[in-house]
Amino acid sequence: MAVVISQANSYNAGAELWATPQLEASRSSQRLDWYLNFQIAKAKMHQRLETSPQVKKIVQACELELPENPIDGNQGLLISTTHLLPARWVLVQPLVADFKNWVSGIHQSWESLKHPQLRIFLPTHKTAADFQSQWSSLSDSTDYGIVLDA
Repeated sequence: MAVVISQANSYNAGAELWATPQLEASRSSQRLDWYLNFQIAKAKMHQRLETSPQVKKIVQACELELPENPIDGNQGLLISTTHLLPARWVLVQPLVADFKNWVSGIHQSWESLKHPQLRIFLPTHKTAADFQSQWSSLSDSTDYGIVLDA
C-alpha cells in the first residue's frame, strides 16, 4: 500500500531505491544532493569525451564500427548510496517532457533493478494522487512510499 512519508521521516531507512527529479524540480533533490556530496550537481556538469581522430582513423582502417552511446539526457542517473544514506540507490530521473514520462522512467529503472522497495521524492507542486494515477497504469504494485516536496 502506498504510504505518504513526512519530510521529517523521509531520510529514515525503509526503501532500497529512492527516486527523485533533477535539482531544479525539487527542493528534496537539493537536500539529497548535499548528503550525496553533490554527486548530482557534479554529474550534471560532466561532459562526455569525444572519440579522438586517431582512434576514429584506426577504427575506419580496420573496417570496424564504433558502438553508439545509448546514453541521452533523459535517462536517469543511478547513484550507489550504501555508505551515505539508508538506501542502496538514489535514482535521479529528469523531469524533462512531462510527469507521465518521469513516472515511466522511474518504473523502467525499478523493473530493471528487480523491484526493490521504493521511495519517491515528488517534484514541487505534485501530489501523491498525481503519482499514484500514473503509476497504477504501469504497475499493480502499491508497495512504495511518497515524500511530498515541502
